[in-house]
Amino acid sequence: MGGIIEGLDAPAPSRRRAQLPWRCSFRRDDVAEALSLTFLALARPTYAAITQWVVFVALKHVLHHPDPWRRACAFFTVWSSLSDALSIGSVVLAIGIAEALAGAPRRTMRADVAAAAAGCAALLLIGTLGGSAASLLVYGFASGAPPPWTPHRLPPWAVLFSATVWPCLFAVAAVATYAVQLLPRLEALVGTRAAIAAVSLSWAFEAVTLPWTPGERAFNAYRFLAALPLTTALTTAWWRTQRTLPIAGAAAAALAVAVVVAALQPRDSLRRPYG
Repeated sequence: MGGIIEGLDAPAPSRRRAQLPWRCSFRRDDVAEALSLTFLALARPTYAAITQWVVFVALKHVLHHPDPWRRACAFFTVWSSLSDALSIGSVVLAIGIAEALAGAPRRTMRADVAAAAAGCAALLLIGTLGGSAASLLVYGFASGAPPPWTPHRLPPWAVLFSATVWPCLFAVAAVATYAVQLLPRLEALVGTRAAIAAVSLSWAFEAVTLPWTPGERAFNAYRFLAALPLTTALTTAWWRTQRTLPIAGAAAAALAVAVVVAALQPRDSLRRPYG
């Protein structure tokens, strides 16, 4: 187990751009690599869309809920954990726990915890500033935009799950997919800056799919613009440090704080000040 997690945190095989013989016709290896990159970039949004559709169908045809789509959106922090489990997040998390139980060096564990705490504070600051800037660009005010499913408040069990289990699964799965798997492969093809930009954009697009709200163009643009500074910071941090667990821990802690803050807001503050 320890060897696997050390491999995840090890530096990328090479910082140099790979010399690939791109010609008029693709070789079989080139096609396979392109398909692999496409899968990594689109797998998590696809899993999320499928899971949300299943929940929507269950709410509509089994439970006969009067507003199944918005109800499904309100519970996205619960059902999206299934899409995280479909990806590699739960496996990597299990490996990390096994390594911790096996006894990682105390100095390394303390350093990882400290790095995760500092990263959490930085992400909260970036998220606050980025969200305000995105709201100002999209809506004309910087106070933030409540989601369209806010009338559907979560029950206590769902809030507890969203503040504990979901952040861990989501953060580890996202970092493992975009930073650990996708970034080094893109870097070998297009170089460092282009790879960081592409991964950050792909990762930010995932925010638009959790949950899918096709009719909310302004809100989708707001979510994408608000997530982009965060995904850029996370991608750059992993490229510089090559440390998966502290970065995932920082992201998980920041998500947990955001869930708790949203759950504690009074209902009147969640009314949308726009049409």
